[in-house]
Amino acid sequence: MLIRQADPLADLENILLVADGFARLANRPDLFPAPGSEQMIGLVEKLMAIPGYAVLLAEHDGQVCGGIGFWIGPYLMSVDKIEVQEHFWWAAEDAPPRAAMLLLREAMRRADEAGASVRTMHRLLTSPDGVDAAYRRFGLTPIQVTYIGVK
Repeated sequence: MLIRQADPLADLENILLVADGFARLANRPDLFPAPGSEQMIGLVEKLMAIPGYAVLLAEHDGQVCGGIGFWIGPYLMSVDKIEVQEHFWWAAEDAPPRAAMLLLREAMRRADEAGASVRTMHRLLTSPDGVDAAYRRFGLTPIQVTYIGVK
């Protein structure tokens, strides 16, 4: 199992694979561009251009089987803190069981290196069992429920 940083140009198809998988998991076509669409490509390109934004990819037997997208930057609630905020986290159903956890662990390691003391992770209502336990292993606790509407 290899966890590596995605290259915004060379890995566009792999990043799209992960973003599309996450969008399908979220099951909210009103919020996410259609998988493989020009809108999804534009979204991924826009995200990858944001300073502090990164995507890590998990590879198994030479094939991408998951990824995590996150941003590291100033924490908006406190001027003296740095935050890591997960944007999407997905592993294919046939990925090795440890793939998702290795992605999260590497994202947290990079956050530590960047001095991030605040960690904001999101769990969809459609997330697989175990996401809550994974976050808690990293010392995270749920503090809010987010409501989203689309006009």
